[in-house]
This record gives sequence, C-alpha cells and structure tokens, in this order.
Amino acid sequence: MAIQSNIKESMEIEETNLQTSAAPSMLPDPVKKNIIYAGVAIGVVVLAVIGIFFYRNSAEKKQVEADLALSRVQNFYETGDYAKALNGDPSMTMGGQSVIGLKKIAKDYEGTEPGKLAALYAGNALAIQNNYTEAQEYYTIAEGADADLTKMGAMAGLAAVKDKAGQYKDAAELYKKAADIADKTGNKEFYQLSAALLYEKANDKNEAIKLYREIVASNEFSEFAGEAKAGILRLGETLE
Repeated sequence: MAIQSNIKESMEIEETNLQTSAAPSMLPDPVKKNIIYAGVAIGVVVLAVIGIFFYRNSAEKKQVEADLALSRVQNFYETGDYAKALNGDPSMTMGGQSVIGLKKIAKDYEGTEPGKLAALYAGNALAIQNNYTEAQEYYTIAEGADADLTKMGAMAGLAAVKDKAGQYKDAAELYKKAADIADKTGNKEFYQLSAALLYEKANDKNEAIKLYREIVASNEFSEFAGEAKAGILRLGETLE
C-alpha cells in the first residue's frame, strides 16, 4: 500500500509540474515574452500578407481605370483638340462615366503607368499652347515612369521648357539623358544633336564638339551627321 501511495503521489506531483510548466502565466518573464513576441510576429506577417494582397488588387484596379480613362480622351489629343484633351468633356459619357481630361487622369492616377503617359500628353498639349510653366509640372510626373518611351519623352519635354527659360546647360543635360535611353529605343542622334546645339548656346564648346563628333562617328551619312559636321566647323574645329 505504501508503494502504491508513493506512486500515486509521484504521479500527482509530475502532473502538477507539467501543468505548471505549460501555463504561460507561470513561466519566467523572458520565456513569456518570447511566446508573446512570437504571437505578435505571426499576427504581423498575416496582416502584411493580407495588406499586400489588397494593395496589389487596388493597384491593378487603378491601372485598369487609368488605362480606360486615357483611351476615352486620347482621340482629342491626337486630333489636336487640346482643350478637351486636357480638361475632358463632362457632357460626353462612355460606359456611364464622364470623359475626364489628361490633367485629371495624371493627378488621380499618378502612381500608374497610364497616369504617367497621360501626364506626358498633358505636358505636350500645354507646351504646344506655350504654357510652359504648367507643362513642366506634368513632365515632372511623367519623368517618373518605368516605360522608357514615356520617361524619354518627359525628359525631352523638360529640356524644351528649360530651353525656353534660357537654361541652356540644364536643357542640354536633359537631352543627353534622353539620348542614353534612346540608345535602346532609337532616335539617339536626334537627342544628341539637340543637346549639342544647346551646349553651343551655353558656350560649352567642348561638350558640343564631343557630341557632334559622336554623331558623325556613329553614322557619317545619317540625317543628323550633316548638321553635326556644320557644328564642328562652326566652332572652329576640323572634321578629321
């Protein structure tokens, strides 16, 4: 009987120890903290995954909305109706929605590629109307695009704005950046020539000649080579 009593007592003590060790409220502080932090960390990860999911869905929705809005107004831009292209036509609806303009698309969907393309178009339309101050605002938005053609167009637009303001060297630098992108997309020599002419206006002879010579070396018989050669001679250098 004594043996059975001892066994029973040992089992009860063991059970009590197990229960005590499993209860977080009885654990030493560092251990409890680790459990709490682990639980919080798991919660944060779950929330982050949910957040990413909804962010992606929201971003994709914005992209589609911007693309659709741009397609509705693009015809105005292409036909030269810049007032409607920029401001839309509230009296006109498509798919039950009013046709909004490039400026609103650029601002409302600035974080999307169609929004940045709309900003480029808006900048061009404003520049054509000699509104260079406002054009600069939209070119700056378009400059942040991922698409090379949009980014390159924005840099060229900003260069034109700087040129009009008499900031020739800044304009030339922007054309050079556009030329770097055009090395992949085409029309590099056009932007190089634009930059060279502006360096010449800024009295930076060395940079101008360097670009003129690069144009000639790239293709001596291109449509831009003749102007580049003329620039070299104009600046007092020889063609060889």
